[in-house]
Amino acid sequence: MTNFKNVRNGEVQLRHVEGHSADILALYGQNGSEKTSLINALWILKSCLTGSSLSRRAQTFISYGCSSAIIAFGLTVMGASKRYRVVYEVTLARRDSDGLNDASGPENILPVYISREVLKIAVANGPSSTRLRTVMDTGRGDTFGPDIIRRMFIGDSKDTLFDMAVAKRVSQRESRSFVFSEEFKEIWANDQKRVRQNAHGNSADATLDDCITVLDALAFYGFDGLFVVDTASVDTVGLSALPLFFRMGAGEGNRISGHAILKVDGPASIPEKLLSVTKRIVSSLNIVLREIVPGLVIEIRELGKITLDDGGDGQRIQLLSRRGDVVLPFDCESEGIKKIVSVLQILILMYNEPSVTVAIDELDSGVFEYLLGELLGIVADGGRGQLIFTSHNLRPLETLDKQLIVFTSTDPNNRYVRMRGVKETNNLRSLYFGNIVLGGSETELYKYTSDGEIAYAMRQAGENFATW
Repeated sequence: MTNFKNVRNGEVQLRHVEGHSADILALYGQNGSEKTSLINALWILKSCLTGSSLSRRAQTFISYGCSSAIIAFGLTVMGASKRYRVVYEVTLARRDSDGLNDASGPENILPVYISREVLKIAVANGPSSTRLRTVMDTGRGDTFGPDIIRRMFIGDSKDTLFDMAVAKRVSQRESRSFVFSEEFKEIWANDQKRVRQNAHGNSADATLDDCITVLDALAFYGFDGLFVVDTASVDTVGLSALPLFFRMGAGEGNRISGHAILKVDGPASIPEKLLSVTKRIVSSLNIVLREIVPGLVIEIRELGKITLDDGGDGQRIQLLSRRGDVVLPFDCESEGIKKIVSVLQILILMYNEPSVTVAIDELDSGVFEYLLGELLGIVADGGRGQLIFTSHNLRPLETLDKQLIVFTSTDPNNRYVRMRGVKETNNLRSLYFGNIVLGGSETELYKYTSDGEIAYAMRQAGENFATW
C-alpha cells in the first residue's frame, strides 16, 4: 500500500507455517494505527474483481495531500497444468475537472475513481518458470497496453478500439474496474475468433490463453472465494439487524454467494425464493454453533406468506434462539453471539476449501477471549483456506504461531512489521507488552501515552465544561 489512508508505505505477507494447513494473518496494534486499512484494501480488491462500483467511503482512502493511492496484491492461480504468479495493482485517484473526471459533477459520481490497473503474470509449467511481466496496463493509451497484448485481445479494428475506449471511460466514470468489467469481457470475447485466426496458433495464442485463464480465475475468486467483513458490514448488528455472509452449492454453475441482512428485532419479510436458502444457512450454522455455544441453536419461525412491495411473493419469518426448552427472539442474544453467527458460515467455508479467503475486521468484538483463542487454534491446525483478521484481544498472541502475527508500527513509511528474535519458548504477548513499556524494537510499535498527561487533560476538560 502506498499513500493509502495513513499508510505512506506498508507491505504485508501471508506466510505458510509448517504444521498448519491454513494460512492465517493476525494484525495487532494500537487504535488508529491502520489495522483496518488492510481490510479496506481487500475490500477494494473484491470490488475490482467483481466489477462493482466503489462506495462513498472510498473517497477517504487516499492520504491527505496526495492525489492518488496505489495498492498491489500478489496472488497465486492454479491452472489445469500451470501455476501462475500474479500481481494486480490498482491506483485510486482524485477526480479533476477534465470533463470525464469532474469532481463537481452529479452527486452519484464519486470524487475518486480507479485511474489505472496493472496486471503482471509469471507462468510456471513444471520446473520452469517465466519472469513476471506486464500483460495489461490501463495507464497506456486510450484502452490498455502493452500493444502486443492488446492486439492479441482485440486486434486493430478501429470500431473495436473505439468501443474499448468508451468502456474504459464509462468504468472510470462509475468508479469501477475496467479490466474486470462486463463491457471489457464482452468486447474481447466477441472478437476472439478473428483474433485467434490471426494468431495462427503461435506462441502468442498460448499467452492469450494464459491471460484469459488468469482473468477468469480472479473474477471467479472475487465473487466466490473472497469474503471481506469490515466494520461497515457488521454495524447493522447494533441496529437489530443481522448480516449473514454465505456461499452455498457445489459446482461453479450452481453456487450462490453474498450476504443477506435479516431483521432480528421482530418479524422480517424476505422473498419466497430465499426462504429455502435461509433455512439451509441456519441448518448448516447450527451444526457448529451448538458446539461453540453449548446447547444453542437458531430456529426460523414462518409467520405466513405476504406480497412484497415490489409485488413479488414473500414470507414473514422470525429468527429465534433455543437452549433446551427455552426459546427467545434472537435479538435477545449478545453482540458476541450475533457476530459469531454472522461470519460462521464463511469460516466454515474457509475451513474446508483452499481457495477461500476470509478477511474480518475486529474479529474479537464481543467474543469471549478463551473461545476466540480456541477457535483460531482449530482453524490454524485444520483449515484449508486463508483467514486475515484484526483484533484488540491479545489471547491469540499466546495460541497462534509467532510467524502468523503482524503488528502495526508508528512509522507511516513502514506500517506493518513482524517482531524479530522471537524464540519458540517466548510468550509473544509478554514480549509485545514489554516493547510497549520498555521499547527496544527496531521499529516503534506503540506511540507512548503518559498517564499523568491524560489525567491532567481530563481535569482541564472538566474545568472547561464547568466554566461554560
